[in-house]
Parts: sequence; C-alpha cells; structure tokens
Amino acid sequence: MDSFRRFQDDDYKNWIKTTMGLNCLKTRLGGFLEHETETYHDHLRNKVNANKGDLCTTQCNLKKWMPRPKQVPQVCEVCEPWRDEIWANHSFKGGQVYWNNSKPYLWPTKKWEVAKVTNVRNQVMHSADFRVEKRELESYLGRIKDLGQALKTHYPKFSELTEEIEQLQNTDFSFIMSCVGKKIVLAADKIPESMLKLQNFLSLEQQILKEKLECLSQRYEEDRETALTLEELQCVRVFLEGNNDLQKSLAPQWERLTEVQERVDTLTFRVDTLEMNTRTHDPEFSTDILKYKNHLYEEARRQGWPEPVFSEIKEALGYRGRVQVRGQTFEGVQVCPKSKTAHQEVAKLALSQLAKDCASLSELANDTEEGEASSSQTDQPQSLSCTGPVFFGSVTVVLKTDITSGEGHSGMTEAVQSAYKKLALLLDLPESASSYKDVVLEHCHTRDVPPPEEAVQSDAEEKTYQCTLRFTGPITFYVPEGSSKKKQACQQAAKVALQRLSGVLGSKEVMGGNYVSTLKELLEAQTPQLDKPAYDVTDRGRGAGEVTERGEWRNVEG
Repeated sequence: MDSFRRFQDDDYKNWIKTTMGLNCLKTRLGGFLEHETETYHDHLRNKVNANKGDLCTTQCNLKKWMPRPKQVPQVCEVCEPWRDEIWANHSFKGGQVYWNNSKPYLWPTKKWEVAKVTNVRNQVMHSADFRVEKRELESYLGRIKDLGQALKTHYPKFSELTEEIEQLQNTDFSFIMSCVGKKIVLAADKIPESMLKLQNFLSLEQQILKEKLECLSQRYEEDRETALTLEELQCVRVFLEGNNDLQKSLAPQWERLTEVQERVDTLTFRVDTLEMNTRTHDPEFSTDILKYKNHLYEEARRQGWPEPVFSEIKEALGYRGRVQVRGQTFEGVQVCPKSKTAHQEVAKLALSQLAKDCASLSELANDTEEGEASSSQTDQPQSLSCTGPVFFGSVTVVLKTDITSGEGHSGMTEAVQSAYKKLALLLDLPESASSYKDVVLEHCHTRDVPPPEEAVQSDAEEKTYQCTLRFTGPITFYVPEGSSKKKQACQQAAKVALQRLSGVLGSKEVMGGNYVSTLKELLEAQTPQLDKPAYDVTDRGRGAGEVTERGEWRNVEG
C-alpha cells in the first residue's frame, strides 16, 4: 500500500487537518451567513430608502477601480447612497475597501453583491503544495476556533465547533496506518471495525483534493498573474503520481487543470512574442517617460470631470484598452501585450480626441505630440526596418497522431468530449457554445480533412471510460509578429510549431537557434515517419496577402 505513505508525512497530515477544519467551519457558516447577509441587506435597504424602486441604469462597474485608502469610487446617483452606507458600516475604514469585488448596480437587489466588498484569500486551497507546518496548523485551527467562539452566541450550531477542532488537532491517524517493523499496512485490513471510518475519511480527503484542483484550474482561467508556475504544477503532478489511488479518482480534475494550463501557456507564448514586437515598434508605450494615463487623470481633475474609468477587452493576442471619461467611451485601436500598455494607448487616443472638443486641452495635445515625436526619434526599431518589407511566416504539418481523453470518465459521452476538447486545443480552435466534437468536425469538413476515428474503451465493470481519437490531417501554425527576413519568418513559424506540438512529437534540443531543422528531425523520427512541413511567407499576418515564397526545406535551413 505504497499509495498511503502520504499519511506518514507530518506536513501532509497537518494540511489534511487544516482543510478538514475549514470543512467543519463551512458546514456551519452556510446557514449563518445566509441569515446575517439577508438581515444586513434589509438594514441597508431601509437606510437608503431602496423601497422606492430606483435602480441603476448606467451599469456602474468598479472592476478596474484601483483601491485607495480613505477614498471611495465615483458611481451614479442611484448607487451613491449604497456606497456611502457600505462605507459607513465597514470595519476597516483606515485601509482598503475592496469595492472592485462587486457590481454596484446589483447592490439594491442582490444581497451577496454587498457582502462581496471584502478581501478573502485561502492560502491552503490555492497553493501548489499539500503541506502545512505544525506552527501554521496551530495558527489556522486557532483562527477557526476563535471565529466559532465569537459566533456561537449568534448561531447555536457553532457551540460544538471548538470541540471538533480540538479532536481533529489531536488525531494521530492511527486508524489509517500502523507500522509493523518496516512494513506498512492499512489498519483497516487488520481491524474490520475501522473499515467504515476509513472509507468515510478517504472519501472526504478525495473531495477536498477535488476542490483544490478545481481551485487551481480557476486560478488559470481568471488570473494568469496568480496561476501556478511550471515548478508548482510539477509539485502537483509528482504528488498524484506517488499516490495511485488519488491519481485514478482525481483523473478528470487533473486533466482539466493540465488542459487549462496548456491553453494559457499557448496564449502566453503568443503574448510574449507580440510584446517583443511591440517594444520594437511602439517604444512610447514601454517607456517610463510618457504617462498618457496620468495626463488624462490630471486633466479630468483640473476640469472637474469624474475620474476616468479604465478597462480592457481580452483578445487572442493581448488586450485592447477602453476608457470612459467626460461622458464618452474611447476604445483603443491597437492590441497590446499587457493591460497597462493598452491603457496608455487608449489614454493617448482619448487625450487627442478631447483636445479637438475642448480648447483648453490644446496645450496638452501639443505636449503629447511633441513627446511622441521625441520618443520615435530616440527609439527607432532595431530588428525591423521602418520602410523595408515585413514578412510573416506559417508552417503546415500533416499529423498522424492519437489523442487520448485520459482515464476515469464516468460516462462515454464525457470521455468523447474530453478527447475532442484536447484535439480542439491542439488545432487552436476557438471556444464555442456547441460541443467540442461539433467544433472539430466542422473544422474538418470546411478544410476537407477526414474526421477523427473514435475508439472508446471501458473497464471491466463499465464504470469508467476512455476515448482515443486518431487524427490524420494538416495543422497550420501562424506567427503573430513579423520578421525582416524570409528565413527568419520560417524559423519563427517552426519555433511556434515545436512549442505547440511538444506533447505529440516530443522535445529535442535546438542547436544554434535552428528551429526548422529541429522540427524536421522530430517529424522524421516519428513512427511512421511524417511528411515534411510546408512553409508560407507572406507580406501580411495570419496567411493574408500575396504569397512571396513557398519554401521547401532546402530553402529555409541555415
């Protein structure tokens, strides 16, 4: 029973105790918070006289508002009394109030939008580690007991929480494992009476770990800045691989986490390459000299306008900025690698347009144009010529590969959809409201490519399913940034293909930056050997424009 050796790790046992303590708290908090939030919301409604039926019609949004101590955000006249009452009732007036967690226009009708004006962080469930030191365990469980003590007078079900936490803290896990010499056996194998207790415990452990993996996936989807690093993800992988019982039961959650991570890594690679190109072409937005966003804030204060509200639109290759100022909404024309850069770009656009509408902004507009000219003179592009041609490369690889859904799917349809989802990710197909299978089949139909061959297998009891798709067809990889030379454009295309196909072709050291040669060698090493890829070099991105060269291997190596 090597899988259960994790229960010999004191830090893992501490982690389990901490998460179970949180679970004890959670089972009691639901009813209590529902009642208290309802009471607090009714109190606020009476204070602001919300019964008269006024609702926000401007959809006030504070998501991008930067919290500032002792400052409140600007909202419409309907949301303003709600904001003031929340501020008056907040217990942390000296510090930050997390207004951007909620939507003001829902304050009058949704009690939980009021409750979300707080900061909640769960270091236990959001970390890549499954370990808690003894000192941290005592601190975490102490806080849970303190909260239970404070709330038991308001909600009787908290009365028994302290006793439960103390029992949990003193648990030695002897009912799970006992040591006989150097051999480790399950205690439940020796004491049948412990079997039910053991099964209940392992079921709870599995549920906790499922929630943890789902939390990690959510971090990838919602905020790439806080997502796991490759090293942290490897920690999770090593833990699951060392515990076979968990690896099987948590297969769908792990598969989901790795799929999200692969999609984010692909987008990050594109953003990074675009950022390099943007720094070359648009130095004004990457320097610390020009601060168009600050200029716009300053001008709004000088003119007595409401503070500008910045946001951004996520696109495939980065962000497009948006700002609301003086009753107008401006949207950027460039897709920028970072949201901060997108804000600078749209702020410059807003300043330029407002200068045309307001004579008092003409001086500021002149300063903007002078700064732009100065920046362009001192930061000329290094890798691309301003007047010479720019080439965009792409490479088409004909694959013959099997895509497997992974084990542990409870139904045949779930397994099939999981396999098609992996294939859609490989083909770089956009997400759709329809099923991934429909998206892939439509892609194959429009490109005259044979649909994948499906093979579904189940275990002996037909409780779990696994699907394998055999895909044979071309995949084209495009490079978002341009190059000054055709060979360089081909090298960049090969680099993208290698990065995207690493899970299919494997990896190989790139010698001397020759990605074209490395891709060729990996394709030839496949069984059966795959065909040579076809390269296109165009004068416009994404395959658009006149084809200036269709290179074979002998034309692009070197």
